[in-house]
Amino acid sequence: MSYDLFSREFKANPFATYAEMRREEPIYLHEAPDGRRIWYVTRYVDVVAVLKDGRFVKDPRHALPADKLADSYS
Repeated sequence: MSYDLFSREFKANPFATYAEMRREEPIYLHEAPDGRRIWYVTRYVDVVAVLKDGRFVKDPRHALPADKLADSYS
């Protein structure tokens, strides 16, 4: 399935597209017009799993509250 996530129609009303993505492709790899690859994670449980998985954090200082930051470097 393919979604035009940079179209005017999508930007005006993304809700139906996101609902379809959650049903059909909850984790979706999209190529932006400039060639960058963007992963869309559209289901809550998947988003939580990604945010809790250290492999997906580029810099923990931007992902963790201050009280948890020290634990990430132990």
